[in-house]
Amino acid sequence: MSLNVDYILVSEFDIDQGSILKHEYPRPTGQDPSILADFMLPDGAHARENDWTIFMINKSFSMNTTKKASALNKSYNRLPKNPSIYSTTSIPLSSDVFYNSYDQVRTKHDSGAKRGAIVKAMAVCTKLPYFHIFKPILLLALENYYRDPTTQSLKTLYNSLNSMDLSPLPRLNIFQKTILRHSNDSSVYKSILSLSLNNSSKLITSGTRPRSHDKNSESKVIVTKSTPKYPTGFSLNEKNSSEKLPISGNDYRFFYTKITYQDVNLTVRIPLTLYSEEIGDTSLAKLLTKFGGPMNNITRAGHPHLDIGNGMVHPVSILINSVLTQKRIVFLGHNLPADEVADYVLAAVVIGTGGGNVLYGLKHRIFPYTSLTSLDELLKVPGFIAGVTNPAFEDHHNWWDVLFNIKTGKVTISTNLISQKDNLNSSTSDDSARYSVDNNGSGFSTKNSYKESKTDRNFSYDQEFISDIYHATNNHYNEVSIREKFENYFKNFIVLVAIYEQQVYKNSKLFFAPKTPLNSKLNSDIFENVLKPDQISYGYSDEIYVPNTSASYSQLENSGENQPCPGIDNSKLQKEIKMNIGRIEGFIGTILYNNLAKKIKASQTNYPITSIDVSMIINRLRNGTLISSFEAVSLFTLLNYCVSTDPQIEMLISYLPESSGGLTPLVDGLYHQNQNVRFQAVSLLMKIEKHPVGSKFIAAFNYFFKCTYSSCCNKFYPS
Repeated sequence: MSLNVDYILVSEFDIDQGSILKHEYPRPTGQDPSILADFMLPDGAHARENDWTIFMINKSFSMNTTKKASALNKSYNRLPKNPSIYSTTSIPLSSDVFYNSYDQVRTKHDSGAKRGAIVKAMAVCTKLPYFHIFKPILLLALENYYRDPTTQSLKTLYNSLNSMDLSPLPRLNIFQKTILRHSNDSSVYKSILSLSLNNSSKLITSGTRPRSHDKNSESKVIVTKSTPKYPTGFSLNEKNSSEKLPISGNDYRFFYTKITYQDVNLTVRIPLTLYSEEIGDTSLAKLLTKFGGPMNNITRAGHPHLDIGNGMVHPVSILINSVLTQKRIVFLGHNLPADEVADYVLAAVVIGTGGGNVLYGLKHRIFPYTSLTSLDELLKVPGFIAGVTNPAFEDHHNWWDVLFNIKTGKVTISTNLISQKDNLNSSTSDDSARYSVDNNGSGFSTKNSYKESKTDRNFSYDQEFISDIYHATNNHYNEVSIREKFENYFKNFIVLVAIYEQQVYKNSKLFFAPKTPLNSKLNSDIFENVLKPDQISYGYSDEIYVPNTSASYSQLENSGENQPCPGIDNSKLQKEIKMNIGRIEGFIGTILYNNLAKKIKASQTNYPITSIDVSMIINRLRNGTLISSFEAVSLFTLLNYCVSTDPQIEMLISYLPESSGGLTPLVDGLYHQNQNVRFQAVSLLMKIEKHPVGSKFIAAFNYFFKCTYSSCCNKFYPS
């Protein structure tokens, strides 16, 4: 069986020996005991009655793993794992084990002790990302350990923690998580539960034809009787779930269970909608507030990876750019509690990964709290984010690239980093010379883009984003809404990177559904005698962005429906890329970039719809301008023909969260002047209505939408 907690650690502070690791239960972790002890006993802990720290045990960046401990762990590693308690859609970035460690430090004053106090710390090490649920039991357990400092007390705690029953915990895939995360309707959760695993165990991935029409279909139909390659339901006992899962208020996003410790029953709430890079329980508001409002604290970074456009960058943008370009980041909180410093690091991970759902693997390179004694281990990790309380870090620019001072709100760029910018400017200029914006917005000229972008003050996408973030923060938007804004911002950036790579390097790994021979063959089979090849191209990630300057929009529109129109406002897009060339080049080749490329490659086989880019099409319908009838017919037909199964409908509506208007981009098709667009739109909406969750989205229509939808249904499907 899988363990909720793998290790319990206990450390003490000895006046003669310093920090000492007293216990590793039930076996050694394999990490350097002195480093673990320093993680558990932060600087200044003796001055506080209580403090909390967070640290990660990541064997990808091992802390002097001992051979003896590794041998001891082999027998434990053979135990079967239960995947139901982890994110079923995360892509393993390493075969090594990664533990989140949550640590409580307590100081008890005792006149009989040296220096009049006894300092002890207790930590639990778990693979679970929601380790904060163990806080109440740690409070009780450490108090008990003070009274009974034996391994027996640790055994009692260990058994209690691992007796917590997580077998009924729902296994939500990424699309179900997203739907539930952005829904304010508790009945949506009931509908998700109503989905039968048996009904969705046979997946026909979009890009395949029905069995009766394709003699090779057996190789394309994925049949999963027990554990589907792409999870679509839950391993869930319905009786238990109805007893343990609330269905009203906001609590439906949590799974309720309990831990019994020494006859005390502790209720535990486990979040159901955490994304893969979200760990612990932190809020972005504190970080955003500390480092300035939209018009305050802007600075000139003086480095091409950190500057945007004219070089005046907000601290939050510096943080984003630092993460994207794999800079070493330190949050300094002199004389602050370690748990407060750690919160800033966890918030930075959420921001730096696009709300926890765009980039992957950053959590493997964080040190929510660290100290000088662990400096050597810290400096071995590329692009780390670390929280420290020792002011000595501020004076050593060779230890970090960007430092955020929590007490003052000041952001400092390392002088060592700035001194390296000349070499980067030279290489950036070489690449930028191949990519710039000419008068037609085609994206190609011989000008130096990076230098010119610093004088272009008309384009202020990032300033608008920062203003939007602080508007949401100041008006007390909920945490999910704020994180969604970062998610959308990062997705936009990834599109820019992919287009830049396509136009400069002729290829990109970041397009989800590029035009490949395989996708072309699959789509040709699906849309045979329905769409022409140039119409199908609107579904390819790398085709809609190809610059088209041979004719104006009005010329194409007037020429009839047999000509494609420009897919986007190409001039604006090319300007946006030009403004971001520095950080785009800095991002390419980083660990986050490579992890994202691996994730996209895996998604191209695991997702229910793979031969077209559904997310791109939805964004086009939601935000696009100059959409001709030719393109509208193409987009709605692509969606209607590729969306039919429950998993495919879930994937579609996950890109249409209620918080962003729900199905409005699809409903707009009901008002289109072209009858074919209206037909494709109503056909698609009728499929959605038959889905248990999709029906809730249809029911949320306003009266005007309901009347139009009903009218179109009666017109095109009178029976």
